[in-house]
Amino acid sequence: YQRRVHGGKETGLFVCHDATGTVANNAISHNQGSGVVIKGGANPSLTNNTIHTNKQAGVFCCDHGKGVISENHIYNNSKAGVLIKTHAHPTLVGNSIYQGKETGVYVFDQGMGVLEDNCIYDNANAGVLITTEGNPRLVRNRIQCNKYEGVWVCKRGKGHLEGNDLRYNLKGPIDIDTKDAPYVTLRANLT
Repeated sequence: YQRRVHGGKETGLFVCHDATGTVANNAISHNQGSGVVIKGGANPSLTNNTIHTNKQAGVFCCDHGKGVISENHIYNNSKAGVLIKTHAHPTLVGNSIYQGKETGVYVFDQGMGVLEDNCIYDNANAGVLITTEGNPRLVRNRIQCNKYEGVWVCKRGKGHLEGNDLRYNLKGPIDIDTKDAPYVTLRANLT
């Protein structure tokens, strides 16, 4: 790896206020906050990093943050591997998100985002948790071996799930609260 971003008293890397740029081939770990925060319309590319063992989320996208987050290993973070909220809309492609102390990916408070071709596994809660008007698009992800459901939708969650492999999760492939079912599209998922 080119650089190590570790041991910070807060976030390891903060990308904000419409900033762009590429963050590649870094080890981002052991920070007291999140490994990476993307907010305020920032639109970076995070590629081929290891983001692990942070006290908060591995990657936290909020306040209209965007970005392409691809081919990273995001693991062993104290909160979710990736948190998406408040109109953030990142694209996650080809990441491995695993061994989180909570959920693999948590989309809430009107967070959005596109998750394609990720492996989300072995997290202490659901692989993907969607609540409070979170509305992501999940396509062709392998969401397996999590300690709760593969995908859990509750508390006004929404979403589009297509072609995902949701087998082998401890509490089943998917759990959608009956009140949220009209707002969730399911197509050709393996359960």
